[in-house]
Amino acid sequence: MTRNLSHRIEVGFPIYDPALRKKIKDIVDIEASDNVKARIIAKRKTNRYRHTRSGVALQEQVELYKYHKKRV
Repeated sequence: MTRNLSHRIEVGFPIYDPALRKKIKDIVDIEASDNVKARIIAKRKTNRYRHTRSGVALQEQVELYKYHKKRV
């Protein structure tokens, strides 16, 4: 799969609201913890699956659903 690295724009800005800052951090942590079919992008393009060390499978979409459902 190719990536759009030449024409993309990235923006940074401060988040002043502590509650919103925590929510964003929680979501990023959930995204980073996904280990179901996650791959390690290697220089040699072997891109092997990243296996969980804890033995607990965490799928980002499911965990984000649980997170948002808990907040409603």
